[in-house]
Parts: sequence; C-alpha cells; structure tokens
Amino acid sequence: MSTADTLPAQTLPLEEARLVESRTYPAPAGEWNVDASIYAAAEADPIAFWEDAARRLEWAEPWHTALEWEPPLTDPATGELSVPAARWFAGGRLNVAENCVDRHVRAGNGSKVALHFEGEPGDREAVTYEDLQRRVNQAANALEGLGIGPGDRVVVYLPVLVETIVIALACARIGAVHSLVFGGFSAEAVRFRLEDTRAKLLVTSDGQHR
Repeated sequence: MSTADTLPAQTLPLEEARLVESRTYPAPAGEWNVDASIYAAAEADPIAFWEDAARRLEWAEPWHTALEWEPPLTDPATGELSVPAARWFAGGRLNVAENCVDRHVRAGNGSKVALHFEGEPGDREAVTYEDLQRRVNQAANALEGLGIGPGDRVVVYLPVLVETIVIALACARIGAVHSLVFGGFSAEAVRFRLEDTRAKLLVTSDGQHR
C-alpha cells in the first residue's frame, strides 16, 4: 500500500497528489432516466422488458426465444460447476450497419448528424447519416473487392477516426468480423492478434497524432 492509499490528496507529495481524482461530475439532465416506472418494469419482468427494447431495432429474422438459459451444473465425478450460458434472442438475425445507419436514413433523418469528430490537430467534422451510409457502402465494396466475405476476420489497427467507425460498420454490413486493436499497441502486439484471430486483412494508417 502506498501513501496515496492512506493520505488525503492535499497532504500528499505533489507528484502523488496529481494521481488522485477527487472531483465529481453530475450527469447532464438529458441523460438522467427520471421515469422510475422503467426500472420497475425491468425488475418485474426482465425478459419482457428487453423484448420490448429489441423491437425498436430492425430484424432480418425475428427471434423465437428471448432468452435461452443454461444454469451451472455440478459434475458428479469431479464436483466442478459448469459455466452457465445465456443466449439472448435465439433465432434472431440483424445487421448492425442497418440499425446504426440505414434505418435512420430511411426514417428521413439522413441530413442529421450521426458523428461529431474532433481530431488531435484541431480538425473537426460533422458526419451526417447519409454521408456515413455512403462511406460505409464504399468501404464495404472495397472490402469485397479485396476478397473479404462473411465470417472473414479483419483486424483494425487505427486511432480514433471517423474511418475507424466506417470500417467497423462496413465489416458488419458484409458479415465480416472485425477486431479492433488499440492504436497505441506495439507491432508485436498487433502481430499476435493477427495470428490469434487468423485475420485475412489488416486495416491501418501510415501515422497518427498522439
């Protein structure tokens, strides 16, 4: 245990005091869920609550069972417990790109801003749903042109950019699986993840601002 664990921030040496965060930030009013009935409904019938929430999404195929639950069982030979398993919305199928982008365009919200981006050098961009849809479609076509298809793994080694979101959604659109690697990781860490996932493609940049 260090002195930082036992002393208040104002009595610590300067270097350690900088490690202590004592401020609090209340959530914006718009993010407060002030309707207590929502909590009551979720507590009274969790499955019905999440089914109702899921109906707000667009499904290519509806689910037949909201929750398939396998409780932990004791192995009579070893006495060990099995790992419990929960499968939500069994039988259902949806596309993340459809739900994050396309349905908003179809609803007439294409001109509304989907992403606000602020880069490290001070560059800013407001990306509308229509523009995001166009970029995702272009990236999806590029992926398919490189031979990427459903089930293929794509490692994304990028900083926080609009393009990072675009490539992730493009993978979802064509059924590929993306694995996002933190942009600060070393080349060795990236190599390990490429081998571990058996990725077919690496998407990266030639540099970034930190």
